[in-house]
Amino acid sequence: MPLSTAILNLVTDLCAHGMLPVAFGIAAGGGTGLLTATSIIAVFGLISAYTLVSLGRAAQLTGEYTFSGLWGTLISPGSAWVIEVAFAVMTFGCCIFYSAFIGDLFSSLAQASDIVPAFLKPRWAVLCALGVFPLLPLCLLKNLSALQYTSMGGLASVLYSVGMVVKRSLDGTYAAGGEFYEGIDLKYRSPQADPWASVGLWRVGPGTVTLMNMACVAFMAHYNGVKYYEELEHRTVRRYTKAIGGGVAASMCVFVAMMLFGFRTFGTAAQPLLLNNYHRSADPLVGVARFATGCAIVCGYPIMFSALKTSSTNAVHEILNKFGATRALGKRFLTDANLRTAWAVGLLAVIIAIACDKSEEDVADVVGLIGALLGSGANFIIPAVLNLQLFRRLGRKGGAFSETGLNRLLVVAGFVFMYIGTKSVLGDASKHHHH
Repeated sequence: MPLSTAILNLVTDLCAHGMLPVAFGIAAGGGTGLLTATSIIAVFGLISAYTLVSLGRAAQLTGEYTFSGLWGTLISPGSAWVIEVAFAVMTFGCCIFYSAFIGDLFSSLAQASDIVPAFLKPRWAVLCALGVFPLLPLCLLKNLSALQYTSMGGLASVLYSVGMVVKRSLDGTYAAGGEFYEGIDLKYRSPQADPWASVGLWRVGPGTVTLMNMACVAFMAHYNGVKYYEELEHRTVRRYTKAIGGGVAASMCVFVAMMLFGFRTFGTAAQPLLLNNYHRSADPLVGVARFATGCAIVCGYPIMFSALKTSSTNAVHEILNKFGATRALGKRFLTDANLRTAWAVGLLAVIIAIACDKSEEDVADVVGLIGALLGSGANFIIPAVLNLQLFRRLGRKGGAFSETGLNRLLVVAGFVFMYIGTKSVLGDASKHHHH
């Protein structure tokens, strides 16, 4: 795919899931200072860009274009299936979350609209309809470059949502005395008259950890890290660095704008899904933003699903390959197009079925947990461990301030975040269940 398509896909991939929770992240635990929060987003963006680029570099140097291939070549062929299973579980959880999210979103839009026939109004009917079209045909596309048009749609939706959040923050319609202030529930109104002043620039509070966890998950596209590189036109590590740099920088701007202005509007009342704070029906700009966000997620969905397809078929192949009796079937998973299509259809059906039964709030804790456990593994630990092995192969010695030192630090940081993130998610989950 051309460089521009790679950047577009990456922005759609990141922003679809990353842009809505960041205002909740800065608001958590009494709030984090504006510059502290912006620095956190910047640091996590840089780390993510570095680890994504290093996955491309590892693929270039080893000639392996799957995680199991990289792990098998650099670390150990016997445990390569573990990596694919971890990525499969992570992307499976994210797809369920995406499905539950668009189910909630489009069913509330369907119920409010007069043109949708009555049999299509229940949430399960909306989900099944979206599953058949547009999700299934998009999810069956062979490669990511075919998604450039949906990614353009995704980008337009993302930009609209950011514009709406900034406008509604500046025009004061949700501030005390504003047009929509009385119309929204008390729990959605900003408890602070001036949220920005209340946190100042450099405040670090107990909620700063929550923001870090969200930043870690927001910049997660590593499940496609190798694939983006493999499909890049005239691929060199330099070109790939431009693609990742462009995509991450653009996403960083989106996250900072959503975070600062979402927080400016609703203060510490900002919800994990920011759009829930706005007026349900009276605000026309928000109605469009809800639809746009639904579209952004539908556009980001096949990118996530593509990673699920790859990692789950690789995992099945690796596991079946371990036993003589099933080796032939394992090989078919990599070569037989019909089997792979059937597998993809089956996966999508299972995901939609689970999402029909669960709302997005039920799923949020599980995804938070997957993000904390596997996200830090995907963002920090796995790329850093691969890098360290690669440097050893290349015979690089490194002091504390070399790239080797940086990767050792990333491994430690990954485990620290795994612990902190899991703890904070479990704490939030128990709070939800006590309400």
